[in-house]
Amino acid sequence: MSCGRSAVVFILVTTTCLAVKGNNPPLCDASGHCFENATIPSPRTEYSTRTKQQLSQWPGVVVKNQERALQFAASPEQNALIFLGDSIFESYLGTSFGKPIERAEGVGEVMSHFAIFHELSTLVLAVSGDQTQHLLWRLQSDGGGEMPATLRRLERATIVLLIGTNNLAAGYTPADVALGVLAVVDFLLLSCRAKRVVVLALLPRGDELRRICPPKQPRCSPFAGSFLPAVDHVNAAVKTGVEARAAAHAGHERLVSFVDCGAGFRFPLNETNIVASSKHTRERRAGRRHGAMAVSAERSEVDIELMPDKLHPNAAGHKLLLNCLAEKILTRAT
Repeated sequence: MSCGRSAVVFILVTTTCLAVKGNNPPLCDASGHCFENATIPSPRTEYSTRTKQQLSQWPGVVVKNQERALQFAASPEQNALIFLGDSIFESYLGTSFGKPIERAEGVGEVMSHFAIFHELSTLVLAVSGDQTQHLLWRLQSDGGGEMPATLRRLERATIVLLIGTNNLAAGYTPADVALGVLAVVDFLLLSCRAKRVVVLALLPRGDELRRICPPKQPRCSPFAGSFLPAVDHVNAAVKTGVEARAAAHAGHERLVSFVDCGAGFRFPLNETNIVASSKHTRERRAGRRHGAMAVSAERSEVDIELMPDKLHPNAAGHKLLLNCLAEKILTRAT
């Protein structure tokens, strides 16, 4: 993306986990075969949407993003902040898949305050549930067109990328997820004039939709039972890849860096926290067996005060996330 003004682009394919429900088949089968490649641009298909209705609605959400991108690029301002990603960043619009959602309450106000404080203009291009391959497709001029030439030409931009958690939930291996994230990074470095690309680490997650790896994949055994080891594995691989790309771009006025803001969302696992998390689980999922709740509580490992559904940051969580980014990439913190 060429980014001709001082811009910050957040790409987070953070986060809505799409455990396939309804009529659509799973994206990755038990043998480990996935019907979409994490590194190759692809629109959402029947394999990567929950329902046929959602599949039919996805193009419309992408079109709205394209319209916002064109409007934004038509009147460039200094210090632009551009979010590219999934449900975590779509929360800044107060929506999920283009529709208002309660869990995003107050998140837009957090972003507005952040933007005003730092004198930033903002653009949100995010779709809940998207994975690395979907973001790649959305950014292509012959795909979703969310990164038109006028936006790619913007300079002095900072692009912040966060993507991949939905790939994990769909059954991709952590290694494949990391390759998908780095494919997005490569696209941005090759296609944009942005002077800075910030790759945001996947946030921790403790939700119960844990198809972390196909059950017949031997290389997935270390990641069974919790999202955190898989998240850590992805982040470590992406960090290594980003550092290599940073070295390759040294001296060319291109900065690419890896930023991890996940520590504040982790829920230290002790007896008190397990009880608190178990109580929260009971309140949200009445009727489950006590044993199942206890396991869920032990495996969540995230702060439910910041991630009530153990996956999406609420307003307080987004304030923490934005303040972390400010400390890493901006001159002033909120």
